[in-house]
Amino acid sequence: MWRCPTRLRVVVQLLLLSSVALAASAQESAHPLSKSQIVDLLLADVPSRRVSILAAQRGIDFEPSDENLETLRRAGADDDLLKAVRNAKRIFPEQLQLQALRAQAKQLADSGKYAEAEKQYGAALFLAPKVPELNWAMGGVQAKQKKWKLAVASYRQALEREPNNSEWRCDLGRALHNTGDLKGAIAAFRQAIRLAPDDPVFHNNLGYALEESGDFKGAMEEYKTASGLAPGDAAIRANLDRIAQRMKPPSLVK
Repeated sequence: MWRCPTRLRVVVQLLLLSSVALAASAQESAHPLSKSQIVDLLLADVPSRRVSILAAQRGIDFEPSDENLETLRRAGADDDLLKAVRNAKRIFPEQLQLQALRAQAKQLADSGKYAEAEKQYGAALFLAPKVPELNWAMGGVQAKQKKWKLAVASYRQALEREPNNSEWRCDLGRALHNTGDLKGAIAAFRQAIRLAPDDPVFHNNLGYALEESGDFKGAMEEYKTASGLAPGDAAIRANLDRIAQRMKPPSLVK
């Protein structure tokens, strides 16, 4: 027998995994199958049908080239298994690392550990700099730390690849507002409203930025619109009452 003890342990572990292959929650966290693992399963007389289920649920970390498929066929793979391998999701080591970094970063952010989350998102962006969700998440943890200029840069990078995301436009507006760039904030909030005109938060935020800039009439209009869209919102109502007081002639203010 040519298998070494280490290889035998791998086969035993895979056999145990195959016995619970239908447990979806366990499979979601499992690593993808390698070509050698599939060969080991087949040589250990695991039915091709069971290996097909594992491949479909866990994915594979190799390309199903003609050469690799021939290797599997020689190990005992039937046509259905070869088809399952061809159709399996490809998950390579770099993708696994990226998934782990994203999960760790989100967990840290959810726990309020924003500085640590920022480091994890930075590592994830090093692997996948063109994923807009990562830029947006990075902006979120930077905003939590009041690193407003960095947050602005992160949100803008996200929007370069997904310009029609109204929520991200609003987040950019908040970050710009906090840097003191009221003109930029107003523009970002207006863009968010163009994309989602019925969102009361966007109108309220635009109203606040307009109020801060001295445009009380414009602020009043936005607060009224926000209040009409969310009549029970106490914060919007408070903003509306405040701007109404600020717009009264001095002799009428009590």
